[in-house]
Amino acid sequence: MIVTSESAPQSTDLPIPLEDLVAEMLYCYIQSAKCTWFHAASTSGAKLINQILPLYVGEHRAPNAVTTLTGQLLALLTGEKLSGMNETTCHKNRLTWMGGYNFTEICINSTVNYSTADII
Repeated sequence: MIVTSESAPQSTDLPIPLEDLVAEMLYCYIQSAKCTWFHAASTSGAKLINQILPLYVGEHRAPNAVTTLTGQLLALLTGEKLSGMNETTCHKNRLTWMGGYNFTEICINSTVNYSTADII
């Protein structure tokens, strides 16, 4: 995903000040995956472990949890929040269902995409 100045979330779009967001996100990666932002970017009821996740990106048929959580987090922060959808409708429209900022569950339309790395 490429984030340009035109598509980057603005401070007014974020639920907390940008500096706090960065600090809290870093906590998720270097202290514990059981954190506010990974919970917000996960489906409700997701079980996150209270330890650091391996940061290896994963392989084609063996995705790494941190890769998936990072994509979900990018979708949460940069995607369009859609109201009036339940989980079933969200999935039927090939959108992303997650916990959301206040854990009230939301449907997100985003351009986040996963692809395989090719050897050149």
